Amino acid sequence: MPAEEILDLVDENDNVIGKDTRFNVHHSKSWHRGIHILVFNRKGEILLQIRAPARRQFPGKYDLSVSEHVLSGETYENAARRGLKEELGIAGARPERIVYFRMNYGDPYDNMIGVLYKINFDGKSKRDEKETASVGFFPQEKVRKMVAEEPEKFACWTLEILRWHFGMESKLRDVFKICR
Repeated sequence: MPAEEILDLVDENDNVIGKDTRFNVHHSKSWHRGIHILVFNRKGEILLQIRAPARRQFPGKYDLSVSEHVLSGETYENAARRGLKEELGIAGARPERIVYFRMNYGDPYDNMIGVLYKINFDGKSKRDEKETASVGFFPQEKVRKMVAEEPEKFACWTLEILRWHFGMESKLRDVFKICR
């Protein structure tokens, strides 16, 4: 069994103030770092994952293309590249930073400062079979409709980030800096 991930604890301004295990971070009100990535193909479709049934949180729900914790001492960009490789088998991509934000994901104990990235990709991906039941591209209008009409189908962070992406009301309002 792999060692438990160690995450940096940060204050609400993203200054490192300590470190702890992923489990402890998720069972306290501590802030930690994470990344999310939206992968688009040349048609403008968005790649979504369906979380594996054995996942502890949100099994069987739609997730973003990539969602990762930033490990202690790791940069946001390195976590994004690691996530692309681990979750989709995509190596060598240069993710583009879209937004740097602070958000509570709906659980009073899940407070994260994150960076949302995007990449354009038309190659073959290879999903992480332990964590993901399936991966596929979806037309954005279909995803927008699902977000509006069937929000229960999404992991909470996925729902909030997609709401923000589509210009809907979202908890991702507390933005440090929008990057274009």
